[in-house]
Formats: sequence, structure tokens, C-alpha cells
Amino acid sequence: MLKRAISGAIFLIIFITTLLWNSYSMIGFFFVVTVLASNELFRLIQRPDMKAHEMIGGILSKALYLFPAAYLAGIIDVKWVSLAILPFLAVPIAELFSKNKYALVNMVLTYFPAFYISIPFVLLIDIAFIDGTFDPYPILGFFILIWIYDTGAYLSGRFFGKHKLFERISPKKTWEGLIGGAILSFSVAVFIIPRFIPELNAWMWGVVSLIVILFGTLGDLIESMMKRNAGVKDSGSIMPGHGGMLDRFDSVLFAAPFYWLFLQLI
Repeated sequence: MLKRAISGAIFLIIFITTLLWNSYSMIGFFFVVTVLASNELFRLIQRPDMKAHEMIGGILSKALYLFPAAYLAGIIDVKWVSLAILPFLAVPIAELFSKNKYALVNMVLTYFPAFYISIPFVLLIDIAFIDGTFDPYPILGFFILIWIYDTGAYLSGRFFGKHKLFERISPKKTWEGLIGGAILSFSVAVFIIPRFIPELNAWMWGVVSLIVILFGTLGDLIESMMKRNAGVKDSGSIMPGHGGMLDRFDSVLFAAPFYWLFLQLI
């Protein structure tokens, strides 16, 4: 627990500092996370007979993040974003010259990390520029709700958990944990966060908390499913006591697109 607490505290300091410093530090931080999480995901999905083209897929993941992120930050013109399509087209060409009989599966496996990891982080960056200027606080509020929900779910599940939420995939998660985390997250969203991050009002933050509760939980379960299929406990070991980057951002990857969609609709 001490090792987990220390590594978690260091991670939070780095994350919050880079998020609030400026747009370049935020983009740089999410790029590092994208690279590390993509590498972890490639290791999870590789099979002896069905293999992703990891090198091309890695280039695609980076390109699908960097070009849109650079455009949103005003670094490049929108026309340069189209360069991200080059590694996308390279995947079927590479498979054409391979002798593996699972060509279509290999292509899907190669594309998967780019879409599953890169796009959600690009959408988060777009949220930071949603009004035309850099404002990281809507992203910070989103992450705070995820952390509050995870903490509430962990404590509620530990002390009151009896009814399994999805035992086949994640034996430790309980309905009591989900309910406890949901109550805490929703309460913080409605009564506390609007006071410090007024970019969204109370009902908007309440909806964001519901997005975190529903889709964050699904993201967590989906990553647990992938780890179970791969026969591993953690996606990586970069954070002592926490696992890999994919373990730390599994909820974010699934909830971020719906958060972005909600902001586009209001």
C-alpha cells in the first residue's frame, strides 16, 4: 500500500503539473501515455497465429494522436492532419505481402490500439480547446470525478461488498462498490466541482459524473476482459503497485468520447 501510495502521488503531481502548465506540456504528457498504453495493448492482443503489425500499428497510433493534437494546438495547418492516413494505408499493404492466413484479423488487431487509445486522448485535447483557447480545467474536473469514483468504489466494495458486479471478468468488483462510488462521485460533481471549475454548471457536472460511472466502469471491465484473455494480472509494470498505463487510463479511454460528445450537444 505504501509503494502504491507513493507511486500514485508522484503520478498525480506529474499529471496535474503537465496538464495545467500549458497546452504543449499537456499534449506531451498524453503522447507519452499514448505510446506506453499502445505498447501494452499490443502485448495483450498478440497471439501466436494472429499477429498485429506492431511497428506499423505503433506509427499509426502516434500519427493518429500527434497530427490532430498539433492542429488543435495551432502548431500545424489542418491539411497536414491528412498525413495520418499514410500508416493507415500501410497496414493492408503489409498484410498483402505476409503469408498469414488471418489477414483480416491481423489488420483489425493492428488498427485497434490506434482507435482505442489515440482517439480518446485527441478528444480530450479538443475539450481543452473547445472555446478556441486553452482551458485544461474541464479535463481536470473529468479526471477528478474518475478518481473520486474509483476511490469511493474501492472503499465501499472493501467494507460493504457482497454482491458481485461481473464475477466472470472482475471477481473483486461489487454492486456495493459501484453504488458507493457513484454516490460519492455524483455528490462531488453537483455540490463541489462547480464551485472551483465553473466552466460547467452543477447539472452538467452531474451528467459528466453519470458518464464516468457508466462508461468508466465499462472501460474498466473491458480492459479486465482483455487482460484475462491474455492471462496477465496487469497490462504493465511502469507504476509500482498500479500496473501499467493501460491500467491507469482504462476508464478514461471509454468515458472520454462520451464526455466529448456531451459537450458537443449542450
